Amino acid sequence: MKIIKYPIYIFSISANLTMTALAADSADLESFFNTNIKPQMQLCGVCHVPNGLADVEGGDGFLLYPDRSHYESFYDAWVVLGKGVTNNRLLTMNSDPALNHTGLQNWPTTSANYKNAKTLLTCWDQPTACTLAPPPDSADLSVSMTGNTGQNNGGVIRYSITVANAGPTTAHSLEITHQLPTQVTLNAVAPSSIAYTSTGGEITLYLDSLATGTSQVINMTVNTATTNNSTMNFTTSVSAITGDANLANNTSTAKFGGGITTNSADLSVSMTGNNGKNQNGVISYSITVANAGPNSANSLEITHQLPAQVTLTAVAPSSIAYTSDGGEIIFYLDSLATGTSRSINITTNTATNNKTKMDFTASVSAATEDKNLANNSSTARFGGSVGWFFIVFLGLLFLARTFKKEAAEAFYITRVY
Repeated sequence: MKIIKYPIYIFSISANLTMTALAADSADLESFFNTNIKPQMQLCGVCHVPNGLADVEGGDGFLLYPDRSHYESFYDAWVVLGKGVTNNRLLTMNSDPALNHTGLQNWPTTSANYKNAKTLLTCWDQPTACTLAPPPDSADLSVSMTGNTGQNNGGVIRYSITVANAGPTTAHSLEITHQLPTQVTLNAVAPSSIAYTSTGGEITLYLDSLATGTSQVINMTVNTATTNNSTMNFTTSVSAITGDANLANNTSTAKFGGGITTNSADLSVSMTGNNGKNQNGVISYSITVANAGPNSANSLEITHQLPAQVTLTAVAPSSIAYTSDGGEIIFYLDSLATGTSRSINITTNTATNNKTKMDFTASVSAATEDKNLANNSSTARFGGSVGWFFIVFLGLLFLARTFKKEAAEAFYITRVY
Protein backbone atom coordinates (compact mmCIF):
# COMPACT_ATOMS: atom_id res chain seq x y z
CA MET A 1 0.00 0.00 0.00
CA LYS A 2 1.31 3.42 -0.92
CA ILE A 3 2.34 5.52 2.04
CA ILE A 4 0.19 8.66 2.26
CA LYS A 5 2.04 11.90 1.56
CA TYR A 6 2.07 14.88 3.87
CA PRO A 7 1.52 12.89 7.07
CA ILE A 8 1.90 16.02 9.15
CA TYR A 9 -1.77 16.84 8.73
CA ILE A 10 -3.07 13.30 9.23
CA PHE A 11 -1.04 12.64 12.33
CA SER A 12 -1.06 16.08 13.83
CA ILE A 13 -3.29 15.00 16.71
CA SER A 14 -1.13 11.96 17.45
CA ALA A 15 2.03 13.99 17.16
CA ASN A 16 0.75 16.70 19.44
CA LEU A 17 -0.31 14.15 22.03
CA THR A 18 3.10 12.52 21.97
CA MET A 19 4.89 15.84 22.12
CA THR A 20 2.73 16.79 25.09
CA ALA A 21 3.78 13.61 26.87
CA LEU A 22 7.40 14.55 26.23
CA ALA A 23 6.92 18.24 26.82
CA ALA A 24 9.45 18.32 29.62
CA ASP A 25 12.13 16.91 27.33
CA SER A 26 11.11 18.25 23.90
CA ALA A 27 13.59 21.13 23.93
CA ASP A 28 16.40 18.76 24.90
CA LEU A 29 15.37 16.30 22.21
CA GLU A 30 15.30 18.97 19.51
CA SER A 31 18.67 20.31 20.68
CA PHE A 32 20.09 16.77 20.54
CA PHE A 33 18.68 16.38 17.02
CA ASN A 34 20.09 19.71 15.83
CA THR A 35 23.54 18.91 17.24
CA ASN A 36 23.96 15.25 16.32
CA ILE A 37 21.62 14.41 13.43
CA LYS A 38 20.71 17.51 11.43
CA PRO A 39 24.36 18.22 10.33
CA GLN A 40 24.34 14.82 8.57
CA MET A 41 21.12 15.57 6.62
CA GLN A 42 22.50 17.93 3.93
CA LEU A 43 21.92 15.39 1.17
CA CYS A 44 18.50 14.43 2.55
CA GLY A 45 17.28 17.90 1.62
CA VAL A 46 18.26 17.30 -2.01
CA CYS A 47 15.85 14.39 -2.62
CA HIS A 48 13.48 14.08 0.37
CA VAL A 49 11.42 17.22 -0.28
CA PRO A 50 7.94 17.65 -1.81
CA ASN A 51 8.18 17.05 -5.57
CA GLY A 52 11.77 15.90 -5.13
CA LEU A 53 13.38 12.69 -6.37
CA ALA A 54 12.33 10.80 -3.23
CA ASP A 55 8.72 12.01 -3.43
CA VAL A 56 7.65 8.64 -4.81
CA GLU A 57 6.31 5.47 -3.31
CA GLY A 58 8.97 4.02 -1.06
CA GLY A 59 10.58 7.37 -0.38
CA ASP A 60 7.76 9.77 0.42
CA GLY A 61 7.40 8.40 3.93
CA PHE A 62 10.25 10.70 4.84
CA LEU A 63 9.91 14.24 3.45
CA LEU A 64 11.34 17.52 4.73
CA TYR A 65 8.69 20.23 4.52
CA PRO A 66 9.65 23.89 4.06
CA ASP A 67 7.12 25.12 6.64
CA ARG A 68 8.38 22.88 9.43
CA SER A 69 11.71 22.27 11.10
CA HIS A 70 13.76 19.23 10.18
CA TYR A 71 13.15 17.95 13.69
CA GLU A 72 9.37 18.07 13.21
CA SER A 73 9.61 16.48 9.75
CA PHE A 74 11.85 13.73 11.15
CA TYR A 75 9.34 13.03 13.92
CA ASP A 76 6.40 12.97 11.50
CA ALA A 77 8.28 10.49 9.27
CA TRP A 78 8.94 8.26 12.28
CA VAL A 79 5.23 8.21 13.05
CA VAL A 80 4.23 7.51 9.42
CA LEU A 81 6.78 4.72 9.17
CA GLY A 82 5.27 2.89 12.12
CA LYS A 83 7.23 4.20 15.08
CA GLY A 84 9.41 1.70 16.90
CA VAL A 85 13.19 1.85 16.88
CA THR A 86 15.36 -0.82 15.23
CA ASN A 87 12.64 -1.77 12.73
CA ASN A 88 11.82 1.78 11.68
CA ARG A 89 12.88 2.55 8.12
CA LEU A 90 14.53 5.79 9.25
CA LEU A 91 17.20 3.44 10.64
CA THR A 92 16.98 0.36 8.44
CA MET A 93 17.04 2.20 5.10
CA ASN A 94 20.28 3.83 6.17
CA SER A 95 21.95 0.89 7.90
CA ASP A 96 21.05 -2.22 5.87
CA PRO A 97 23.05 -2.43 2.61
CA ALA A 98 20.54 -4.93 1.24
CA LEU A 99 17.87 -2.21 1.14
CA ASN A 100 19.95 -0.28 -1.41
CA HIS A 101 19.42 3.25 -0.20
CA THR A 102 20.41 5.41 -3.19
CA GLY A 103 21.35 8.46 -1.13
CA LEU A 104 24.34 8.92 1.14
CA GLN A 105 26.29 5.79 2.03
CA ASN A 106 24.87 3.41 4.62
CA TRP A 107 25.29 3.92 8.34
CA PRO A 108 26.95 0.90 9.94
CA THR A 109 25.16 -0.07 13.13
CA THR A 110 28.37 0.78 15.02
CA SER A 111 28.54 4.29 13.59
CA ALA A 112 27.85 7.51 15.48
CA ASN A 113 25.13 8.44 12.94
CA TYR A 114 23.22 5.23 13.60
CA LYS A 115 23.58 5.47 17.39
CA ASN A 116 22.45 9.10 17.48
CA ALA A 117 19.34 8.34 15.41
CA LYS A 118 18.61 5.27 17.51
CA THR A 119 18.90 7.34 20.71
CA LEU A 120 16.37 9.87 19.40
CA LEU A 121 13.91 7.21 18.25
CA THR A 122 14.21 5.45 21.61
CA CYS A 123 13.37 8.68 23.41
CA TRP A 124 10.26 9.05 21.24
CA ASP A 125 9.27 5.41 21.55
CA GLN A 126 10.18 4.76 25.18
CA PRO A 127 10.34 8.09 27.06
CA THR A 128 11.21 6.39 30.34
CA ALA A 129 14.29 4.78 28.73
CA CYS A 130 15.38 8.02 27.12
CA THR A 131 18.99 9.03 27.51
CA LEU A 132 20.44 11.93 25.59
CA ALA A 133 24.02 11.01 26.28
CA PRO A 134 25.88 10.75 22.97
CA PRO A 135 27.41 7.43 22.02
CA PRO A 136 30.53 6.66 24.02
CA ASP A 137 33.91 7.47 22.51
CA SER A 138 34.58 4.63 20.13
CA ALA A 139 37.58 5.47 17.96
CA ASP A 140 41.25 6.11 18.63
CA LEU A 141 42.55 7.98 15.61
CA SER A 142 46.22 8.71 15.04
CA VAL A 143 48.21 10.39 12.30
CA SER A 144 51.86 10.13 11.27
CA MET A 145 54.06 11.26 8.40
CA THR A 146 56.97 9.53 6.73
CA GLY A 147 59.15 10.55 3.80
CA ASN A 148 59.37 8.50 0.61
CA THR A 149 62.71 10.20 0.47
CA GLY A 150 61.49 13.39 2.09
CA GLN A 151 64.17 15.37 0.31
CA ASN A 152 64.17 18.07 -2.36
CA ASN A 153 64.75 16.19 -5.59
CA GLY A 154 64.79 18.67 -8.47
CA GLY A 155 62.19 20.88 -6.75
CA VAL A 156 59.93 17.94 -5.78
CA ILE A 157 59.36 16.60 -2.24
CA ARG A 158 57.42 13.37 -1.69
CA TYR A 159 56.10 11.97 1.60
CA SER A 160 53.12 10.10 3.06
CA ILE A 161 50.42 10.82 5.65
CA THR A 162 49.08 7.75 7.44
CA VAL A 163 45.81 7.87 9.41
CA ALA A 164 45.03 4.86 11.62
CA ASN A 165 42.10 3.84 13.82
CA ALA A 166 42.82 1.68 16.86
CA GLY A 167 39.09 1.38 17.54
CA PRO A 168 37.22 -0.10 19.18
CA THR A 169 34.73 0.89 16.43
CA THR A 170 34.69 2.55 13.02
CA ALA A 171 35.40 6.28 12.77
CA HIS A 172 33.20 8.35 10.43
CA SER A 173 33.48 11.65 8.57
CA LEU A 174 37.21 12.10 9.06
CA GLU A 175 38.98 15.36 8.26
CA ILE A 176 42.77 15.46 7.94
CA THR A 177 44.13 19.00 8.09
CA HIS A 178 47.59 19.35 6.59
CA GLN A 179 49.65 22.55 6.78
CA LEU A 180 52.37 23.17 4.20
CA PRO A 181 55.39 25.44 4.81
CA THR A 182 55.34 28.80 3.02
CA GLN A 183 58.09 27.70 0.60
CA VAL A 184 56.00 24.76 -0.66
CA THR A 185 53.00 24.34 -2.97
CA LEU A 186 50.79 21.29 -3.48
CA ASN A 187 51.39 19.24 -6.60
CA ALA A 188 49.38 16.01 -6.26
CA VAL A 189 47.48 13.76 -3.84
CA ALA A 190 47.24 9.99 -4.26
CA PRO A 191 45.20 7.88 -4.43
CA SER A 192 43.01 10.04 -6.64
CA SER A 193 39.90 8.86 -4.77
CA ILE A 194 40.87 10.99 -1.78
CA ALA A 195 38.69 14.11 -1.68
CA TYR A 196 40.39 17.31 -0.54
CA THR A 197 40.21 21.09 -0.57
CA SER A 198 43.13 23.49 -0.62
CA THR A 199 43.23 27.06 0.70
CA GLY A 200 46.64 28.67 0.56
CA GLY A 201 49.01 26.33 2.37
CA GLU A 202 46.25 24.49 4.26
CA ILE A 203 44.94 21.25 2.75
CA THR A 204 41.94 19.42 4.19
CA LEU A 205 41.54 15.78 3.16
CA TYR A 206 38.30 13.86 3.70
CA LEU A 207 37.62 10.20 4.47
CA ASP A 208 34.06 8.86 4.79
CA SER A 209 35.05 6.24 7.35
CA LEU A 210 37.94 4.24 8.73
CA ALA A 211 37.26 0.80 10.20
CA THR A 212 38.83 -0.23 13.46
CA GLY A 213 42.28 -1.75 13.09
CA THR A 214 42.81 -0.24 9.63
CA SER A 215 44.76 2.70 8.22
CA GLN A 216 44.75 4.92 5.16
CA VAL A 217 47.96 6.09 3.49
CA ILE A 218 47.81 9.36 1.55
CA ASN A 219 50.80 10.08 -0.69
CA MET A 220 51.67 13.75 -1.07
CA THR A 221 53.76 15.43 -3.77
CA VAL A 222 54.72 19.07 -3.31
CA ASN A 223 56.95 21.54 -5.12
CA THR A 224 59.59 23.93 -3.87
CA ALA A 225 62.51 25.84 -5.37
CA THR A 226 65.17 23.56 -6.83
CA THR A 227 67.75 25.43 -4.76
CA ASN A 228 65.81 25.18 -1.47
CA ASN A 229 68.05 23.06 0.75
CA SER A 230 66.30 23.79 4.05
CA THR A 231 64.37 21.19 6.04
CA MET A 232 60.85 22.44 6.76
CA ASN A 233 58.09 21.60 9.25
CA PHE A 234 54.99 19.85 7.88
CA THR A 235 52.06 19.38 10.30
CA THR A 236 48.97 17.17 10.11
CA SER A 237 45.99 16.63 12.44
CA VAL A 238 42.97 14.33 12.23
CA SER A 239 39.43 14.58 13.61
CA ALA A 240 36.13 12.78 13.06
CA ILE A 241 32.46 12.99 13.98
CA THR A 242 33.01 9.83 16.01
CA GLY A 243 34.27 10.56 19.48
CA ASP A 244 37.97 10.18 20.17
CA ALA A 245 38.98 9.98 23.83
CA ASN A 246 42.71 9.96 23.02
CA LEU A 247 43.71 13.18 21.29
CA ALA A 248 47.41 12.90 22.12
CA ASN A 249 48.16 11.12 18.84
CA ASN A 250 45.88 13.19 16.58
CA THR A 251 48.63 15.60 15.47
CA SER A 252 51.99 14.96 13.87
CA THR A 253 54.88 17.17 12.76
CA ALA A 254 57.70 16.03 10.50
CA LYS A 255 60.63 17.68 8.76
CA PHE A 256 61.01 17.20 5.02
CA GLY A 257 63.17 18.90 2.39
CA GLY A 258 66.87 19.56 2.19
CA GLY A 259 69.09 16.77 1.00
CA ILE A 260 70.39 18.61 -2.06
CA THR A 261 73.76 17.07 -2.83
CA THR A 262 76.39 18.94 -4.82
CA ASN A 263 79.39 17.32 -6.46
CA SER A 264 82.73 18.41 -5.11
CA ALA A 265 86.32 17.97 -6.25
CA ASP A 266 89.74 18.67 -4.79
CA LEU A 267 91.73 20.27 -7.59
CA SER A 268 95.44 21.07 -7.39
CA VAL A 269 97.99 22.61 -9.75
CA SER A 270 101.78 22.34 -9.94
CA MET A 271 104.54 23.35 -12.35
CA THR A 272 107.77 21.56 -13.24
CA GLY A 273 110.54 22.50 -15.68
CA ASN A 274 111.38 20.28 -18.64
CA ASN A 275 114.66 21.86 -17.84
CA GLY A 276 113.24 25.27 -17.00
CA LYS A 277 116.33 27.08 -18.36
CA ASN A 278 116.86 29.63 -21.06
CA GLN A 279 118.27 27.65 -23.97
CA ASN A 280 119.02 30.05 -26.80
CA GLY A 281 115.94 32.11 -25.84
CA VAL A 282 113.62 29.14 -25.23
CA ILE A 283 112.14 28.14 -21.83
CA SER A 284 110.10 24.90 -21.61
CA TYR A 285 108.07 23.61 -18.64
CA SER A 286 104.79 21.84 -17.73
CA ILE A 287 101.64 22.65 -15.76
CA THR A 288 99.91 19.64 -14.15
CA VAL A 289 96.31 19.74 -12.87
CA ALA A 290 95.11 16.89 -10.63
CA ASN A 291 91.72 15.97 -9.09
CA ALA A 292 91.67 14.12 -5.75
CA GLY A 293 87.86 13.84 -5.91
CA PRO A 294 85.50 12.67 -4.57
CA ASN A 295 83.67 13.63 -7.79
CA SER A 296 84.64 14.57 -11.32
CA ALA A 297 85.39 18.24 -11.91
CA ASN A 298 83.66 19.97 -14.79
CA SER A 299 84.43 23.09 -16.85
CA LEU A 300 87.98 23.63 -15.60
CA GLU A 301 89.92 26.84 -16.23
CA ILE A 302 93.69 27.04 -15.67
CA THR A 303 94.90 30.63 -15.56
CA HIS A 304 98.62 31.02 -16.27
CA GLN A 305 100.54 34.29 -15.90
CA LEU A 306 103.79 34.74 -17.83
CA PRO A 307 106.55 37.14 -16.71
CA ALA A 308 106.86 40.38 -18.69
CA GLN A 309 110.06 39.22 -20.42
CA VAL A 310 108.42 36.06 -21.81
CA THR A 311 106.02 35.30 -24.69
CA LEU A 312 104.08 32.14 -25.46
CA THR A 313 105.37 30.00 -28.32
CA ALA A 314 103.57 26.65 -28.20
CA VAL A 315 101.14 24.51 -26.17
CA ALA A 316 101.00 20.70 -26.23
CA PRO A 317 99.04 18.61 -26.70
CA SER A 318 97.35 20.56 -29.45
CA SER A 319 93.91 19.40 -28.22
CA ILE A 320 94.14 21.78 -25.26
CA ALA A 321 91.91 24.80 -25.86
CA TYR A 322 93.20 28.14 -24.60
CA THR A 323 93.03 31.88 -25.02
CA SER A 324 95.88 34.37 -24.66
CA ASP A 325 95.65 37.99 -23.66
CA GLY A 326 99.02 39.63 -23.21
CA GLY A 327 100.87 37.62 -20.60
CA GLU A 328 97.72 35.86 -19.30
CA ILE A 329 96.84 32.48 -20.78
CA ILE A 330 93.66 30.56 -19.87
CA PHE A 331 93.48 26.84 -20.63
CA TYR A 332 90.14 25.02 -20.74
CA LEU A 333 89.35 21.41 -19.84
CA ASP A 334 85.83 19.98 -20.16
CA SER A 335 86.25 17.62 -17.22
CA LEU A 336 88.76 15.81 -15.05
CA ALA A 337 87.79 12.51 -13.44
CA THR A 338 88.54 11.86 -9.79
CA GLY A 339 91.98 10.36 -9.22
CA THR A 340 93.37 11.58 -12.56
CA SER A 341 95.63 14.42 -13.73
CA ARG A 342 96.35 16.34 -16.93
CA SER A 343 99.67 17.91 -17.98
CA ILE A 344 100.05 20.87 -20.32
CA ASN A 345 103.47 21.33 -21.90
CA ILE A 346 104.38 24.97 -22.57
CA THR A 347 107.15 26.50 -24.67
CA THR A 348 107.97 30.21 -24.29
CA ASN A 349 110.53 32.63 -25.73
CA THR A 350 112.68 35.20 -24.07
CA ALA A 351 115.83 37.15 -24.98
CA THR A 352 118.83 34.87 -25.53
CA ASN A 353 120.88 36.96 -23.09
CA ASN A 354 118.11 36.96 -20.43
CA LYS A 355 119.75 35.08 -17.56
CA THR A 356 117.14 36.10 -14.95
CA LYS A 357 115.18 33.55 -12.91
CA MET A 358 111.52 34.60 -13.31
CA ASP A 359 108.24 33.80 -11.47
CA PHE A 360 105.62 31.81 -13.43
CA THR A 361 102.18 31.37 -11.74
CA ALA A 362 99.19 29.10 -12.43
CA SER A 363 95.80 28.63 -10.74
CA VAL A 364 92.87 26.29 -11.38
CA SER A 365 89.10 26.61 -10.87
CA ALA A 366 86.00 24.67 -12.01
CA ALA A 367 82.23 24.79 -12.10
CA THR A 368 82.29 21.91 -9.60
CA GLU A 369 82.62 23.00 -5.97
CA ASP A 370 86.13 22.79 -4.54
CA LYS A 371 86.20 22.86 -0.74
CA ASN A 372 90.02 22.87 -0.57
CA LEU A 373 91.42 25.96 -2.28
CA ALA A 374 94.82 25.84 -0.57
CA ASN A 375 96.36 23.82 -3.44
CA ASN A 376 94.67 25.62 -6.33
CA SER A 377 97.64 27.94 -7.09
CA SER A 378 101.31 27.38 -7.77
CA THR A 379 104.36 29.56 -8.43
CA ALA A 380 107.65 28.33 -9.91
CA ARG A 381 110.91 30.04 -11.02
CA PHE A 382 112.16 29.30 -14.51
CA GLY A 383 114.84 30.93 -16.69
CA GLY A 384 118.57 31.58 -16.20
CA SER A 385 121.24 29.50 -17.98
CA VAL A 386 123.15 26.44 -16.93
CA GLY A 387 125.85 27.22 -19.68
CA TRP A 388 127.35 30.30 -17.96
CA PHE A 389 127.92 28.39 -14.76
CA PHE A 390 129.92 25.68 -16.49
CA ILE A 391 131.87 28.17 -18.58
CA VAL A 392 132.93 30.10 -15.49
CA PHE A 393 133.71 26.88 -13.63
CA LEU A 394 135.78 25.47 -16.49
CA GLY A 395 137.61 28.79 -16.88
CA LEU A 396 138.54 28.84 -13.22
CA LEU A 397 139.62 25.22 -13.41
CA PHE A 398 141.81 25.95 -16.46
CA LEU A 399 143.45 28.91 -14.76
CA ALA A 400 144.09 26.87 -11.65
CA ARG A 401 145.76 24.09 -13.61
CA THR A 402 147.83 26.57 -15.68
CA PHE A 403 149.02 28.31 -12.54
CA LYS A 404 149.91 24.99 -10.95
CA LYS A 405 151.87 23.89 -14.07
CA GLU A 406 153.82 27.14 -14.30
CA ALA A 407 154.69 26.99 -10.67
CA ALA A 408 155.96 23.43 -11.06
CA GLU A 409 158.12 24.35 -14.05
CA ALA A 410 159.61 27.31 -12.25
CA PHE A 411 160.49 25.11 -9.33
CA TYR A 412 162.15 22.59 -11.64
CA ILE A 413 164.30 25.23 -13.45
CA THR A 414 165.49 26.83 -10.27
CA ARG A 415 166.34 23.61 -8.56
CA VAL A 416 170.10 23.23 -7.85
CA TYR A 417 171.69 19.82 -8.70
